Amino acid sequence: MRRTRLPQPRQINDRHDMSTFFNYASRRTTRDLSVAFVYPIFAARECIAFGIHQHFLLHGRRSFSLGARRGMSTNLLQGRRAVTVFKRKPCSRPSARTRASHSIRNSSSLSRFRANEREQKKRLEEIRPEIFSPEPKYRDINLRPGTSSTPSDLSDLRPPAFDNVEYPEPGADGNISILQRLQYYKKLGGAHYRFYKAGLVQVWQNNKERRKVLKRLGPTWGKPSMLHICAMLGREWEPKDGSPPKLTRKEYQLCLHTSRDMHRLGPFAIVLIIFGEWTPLVMPLAFIPEVCHRPKDRIKLAERWCKRVEYFGSRFDDKDNGTKQTAPETDEKTSIPTKSELPVPLHRRLLWGYAADATFLVKPARFVPLGLSAFLTRHGRALIPRHHEILADTVLIMREGGFGKLTAEDIADYCMKCASPHFYDHAKLALKDGVHPATESMRKHMAPILEKHARRMLDVDWTRLNPSHWWVQECHVRLGGDPDAPDAWVRPLLKSP
Repeated sequence: MRRTRLPQPRQINDRHDMSTFFNYASRRTTRDLSVAFVYPIFAARECIAFGIHQHFLLHGRRSFSLGARRGMSTNLLQGRRAVTVFKRKPCSRPSARTRASHSIRNSSSLSRFRANEREQKKRLEEIRPEIFSPEPKYRDINLRPGTSSTPSDLSDLRPPAFDNVEYPEPGADGNISILQRLQYYKKLGGAHYRFYKAGLVQVWQNNKERRKVLKRLGPTWGKPSMLHICAMLGREWEPKDGSPPKLTRKEYQLCLHTSRDMHRLGPFAIVLIIFGEWTPLVMPLAFIPEVCHRPKDRIKLAERWCKRVEYFGSRFDDKDNGTKQTAPETDEKTSIPTKSELPVPLHRRLLWGYAADATFLVKPARFVPLGLSAFLTRHGRALIPRHHEILADTVLIMREGGFGKLTAEDIADYCMKCASPHFYDHAKLALKDGVHPATESMRKHMAPILEKHARRMLDVDWTRLNPSHWWVQECHVRLGGDPDAPDAWVRPLLKSP
């Protein structure tokens, strides 16, 4: 009879239920009868550990304290993990079969010991250790405030003033004559033409400033894929060792917004020359430069943003099957889900990109099935530039004094760019009154929330994280990976009392 090799820890990884142990032992018994005497011992130990674990869940720390007072050993009361001989490796993950066989427990069904153990694993370094280097080898981000703590003025990136034309009042007979209507539409058309003309001039001036900034950055750091690195790492205006130059938030936003406006400038200018004041009736809003957006257009964009966020709430589901999506339990004030069981992270990230309007390629996300959307999010790189943009903008804001010094327009643009769930409440209330969500009350409420969320986002060892993986930190915190981040896209699990 040949010598039998004892089972290794990997061979019985995650086999915590009795049926799996005995089925596994019976299959090995057909090859060697000696194994049948080994596995029942392990199965009996697992049964005892499971019973103690259930007793600990029912009675909590009280049984633990009583055992300690009587001088008993408290190691067995640590639950299944303290008794089991064969443990999983720290970096290994359970298989799909194990995930399907074990039920998912929420925070209400966990003891305080298990809940605190899970809450400790909320940092990216603990969840994804493979993307961190063992020793510091990269530059740290620059959060040191400059000589002037005044935030950048982004008024050049805002639309110019629009002349308000009042509608004619009815006469003594209660009617408005045709002549009055014609004069009104003539004044309104002239106001539109002057507004669009001033917007085109402003786009052209911004492009000149953008060229000066890119010339200072040089051919290396002036690339669109390197702007976020330059914004986060820059310490000197004109470094001599080849390190990235320093950027202000105005210069960074100028490079981003003006680049998009210049792509729309040519078609929009041709339509404006041909149709004149009738341009808004002919030109779609997506092809109009952002500097040329009317106040009515900005309200329309906020309404579209709210509809995309509401669509996310209607598609929120925690089951990765091909069945039809069902509406989850939502908060009373908002449609943001508050269920304890989170959906598929990849599908949730694609829906976040759709709500934030991260790229034009993500617009058909509402028609993509659940399984295919997870595949596209895993293998596609369309959402990475938006994560880099949010991360770099957050670093520049914190460097220039924090969110408390921003204007209401700046905070509204930042919240819509990152699809802030708390901003949705203020946006719905403002849109019901027919005004833009950029109000002073919104600014006072959102500033401390965004400030705390930014500190959690930047709480990572950047000297050990490769710049190509910076976006993973923003995505991890944005999608609820950090329970202490208040403005996560999916609100984190509630802590057990």
